Amino acid sequence: MARQVAALAASIPEVSTQTGEFVTMRDGLAVVNVGPVSVPVRMVGAAPPPSGTIVRLQRIGSDLIMTGPATSRSPWGVVKATGAQVTVTVDGRDELLPARAGLTLTAGQTVEIDWATRVIQGGVTAPPSTALVPEMPSASANSQPVELLILAEDSDRWNRDAAAWEGNDPWGQRPYYGAWFYGDTLKPILDTVTVEKIEIYLPTEVVSDVVDLLRHQYASRPAVFDPSSEVTIGAPASGWATLSTYMAESLVREGGGIWTSGWGALPTQWLGTQTDSMSGALRVTGTRL
Repeated sequence: MARQVAALAASIPEVSTQTGEFVTMRDGLAVVNVGPVSVPVRMVGAAPPPSGTIVRLQRIGSDLIMTGPATSRSPWGVVKATGAQVTVTVDGRDELLPARAGLTLTAGQTVEIDWATRVIQGGVTAPPSTALVPEMPSASANSQPVELLILAEDSDRWNRDAAAWEGNDPWGQRPYYGAWFYGDTLKPILDTVTVEKIEIYLPTEVVSDVVDLLRHQYASRPAVFDPSSEVTIGAPASGWATLSTYMAESLVREGGGIWTSGWGALPTQWLGTQTDSMSGALRVTGTRL
């Protein structure tokens, strides 16, 4: 069994990471300066940043993709001026950003920003304390950093009124549950890594709001979908979404997969695995001995 797990882990592509300077978008590709060379690369999980931004590049096998800015930005900012676009001060730097439709913002207000879409999501009373977020177990000093990309084997949407599966594209709106499945290999792969963070890739088809992400107990699509419910509340509905620490630990312990239920009747839909092979992909950051 140990040899089978080791062979399975070795077959998963490790992701090498480097940085570059974002220049512009051209013909649907991001043009990035890497050293003295400008290269067009596929962009996933992020909106185009301002020109000159240092961005993160990942090589998965022979595929080079841009996944967003290399340095994390604070999700909290303070409104400096309002208008058609809002001037927000973040980490001492002013940004001109759009806000979600219907928001009324005032100067001096603290707001939440989704950097994957570069859209202001709403006002908050104060940034939450990060001291309340539990940390994953730390790895030993001899461990090596690792990133794994685990693709979903299947996806679908369950109509809970009709009690039936209705298509490969997951939806997160009444009366649907969207779901991704990873087979029997997810837990054995995660067992080989001390996990620090797990993210899921959500390729947008139609997006109206943030969503709930939850863990289900199924390795593959069951005849009847009756999922468990360990929740990451309010995850962004597009691009890379980070699972809560508790939910990531639950995947490590129990395996299973991811499902989603939207806030309400507004449509939130993603491309399925048959259309986008990255749909539901898990990006695992951690260490390995």
